[in-house]
Amino acid sequence: KVFDLELLLIQRPDNGNTERDTVIGRIFQPEALDEDSATAIQDIRIDTARYVLSADTRAFGLRVRYRGTAPGSSVASETIRLYVHHG
Repeated sequence: KVFDLELLLIQRPDNGNTERDTVIGRIFQPEALDEDSATAIQDIRIDTARYVLSADTRAFGLRVRYRGTAPGSSVASETIRLYVHHG
């Protein structure tokens, strides 16, 4: 199975008013995630750590955990993709 991925970066006012949320960034990646006959996506999480890539560039991460699909399989892995908001 192959999955597209769409990420939205949303800015929320300091007062927490969700009605005033604003989309400040968007990325669409066709066929960004996949599962094969041996592994399946177990979990997807936003990693809000501030990854410092340079003095003026910070990123956040998207962690994807995979698990083995065969009975008794102990296969597991995790990937992280870093994203930077431009502008």
